[in-house]
Amino acid sequence: MRPPPHRLQFNNEVLHRFYGKTHEGLLFCVHIKEDKRTGGKHFMSVFPIEGKKEEDLPQ
Repeated sequence: MRPPPHRLQFNNEVLHRFYGKTHEGLLFCVHIKEDKRTGGKHFMSVFPIEGKKEEDLPQ
């Protein structure tokens, strides 16, 4: 089971964090920034999560 995305809200933007798992079983995290004025979403980063298991991720 994957944890739900996390959100941080500021005045004009929302930061989203998603977790996932590759076919090889490696965990990763993706950050997306959403502009609340325009509705646009912008990719910020993706990085591996080393030394953690899927059940160790935030719920």
